[in-house]
Amino acid sequence: MHAPGTKLSDHYALKDGDNDLEQFCGIIHDSDVAVVAVADYFSLDGYFAVREKYAELFPDDDTLLLPNLEVRLPLAVNREEQEVDLHLIFRPSPSRDALGRLTPIEFEVIMNTPAALAA
Repeated sequence: MHAPGTKLSDHYALKDGDNDLEQFCGIIHDSDVAVVAVADYFSLDGYFAVREKYAELFPDDDTLLLPNLEVRLPLAVNREEQEVDLHLIFRPSPSRDALGRLTPIEFEVIMNTPAALAA
């Protein structure tokens, strides 16, 4: 789930000119959801912001928050030329420093299509 402040397509309303993480965390807390993967494009900043705010607001809650790194691959997979969104979900324990080693991320996509194999 994308949180307020997500890098692309952030459609959340601002509260006093800032992201309303308190409302976002409250909705998660009041739901019956046990696990939430907090997604952001090419970054885990949203996950860390939500994790910190959630711990501040609900220190005794056992909802599991997972870091979800979303990347868009330059690979069309159908006739509509839609690109692939890849979600990498990590353990919830990493620090900002540990995950900072993941950036910048470079991906190389190798396709083994029948046409490529015949060449």
